Amino acid sequence: MRGIRLPGMIKIRNIWLLLTIVIFFLAVFMAFLVIKSLFGAPALPAQRDKEGFVSPGTMVRREIYYPACQHLEVFCAAGLEEFAGKTFAEITQDGWCVFWEGDGLAVAFRESGRLCPEDAQKSYLAPYQDRLAIFHGPLGTAGDPLEILAVKPESLPESWRQRLANNGGVEFQTPEELLSALESLDELKER
Repeated sequence: MRGIRLPGMIKIRNIWLLLTIVIFFLAVFMAFLVIKSLFGAPALPAQRDKEGFVSPGTMVRREIYYPACQHLEVFCAAGLEEFAGKTFAEITQDGWCVFWEGDGLAVAFRESGRLCPEDAQKSYLAPYQDRLAIFHGPLGTAGDPLEILAVKPESLPESWRQRLANNGGVEFQTPEELLSALESLDELKER
């Protein structure tokens, strides 16, 4: 029976092959539909309004320059709530310089008198007059001290004095780091 072919077996094999091919093409088609739904069709650029109106679908690039730390924060998205539904004149009244750039891209720019959000977390200790003082921002940021400490730089251990001499101060990335350093300075004063 092994070498003999029966007419029914040929039909079953052909049907099985046909079903396999159909399932393969269905799987490829389904994968295409899934990929298309994930990535979608490319968005059409928003229409440029001659008078400068930011519709909810308009792509906006928001730029904020922080001269105190010389950083530029850039955020780009469609339909930013703070600008959507406003004219360029209204946005300008809120302190922004706004203009069209490219196809349907509105750019809103302004300067901030503050430090950027990342640098606003930083602080540093540096000599001020004849004492050690706490300053807001990254090392070297100009400004008045937040607090003048009752610690003279020359009374610090050698490692601290070297850091102050080499860098002009000691920078801390977070308020917690500063508090830890201040606690160690308190321990030095108590000795």
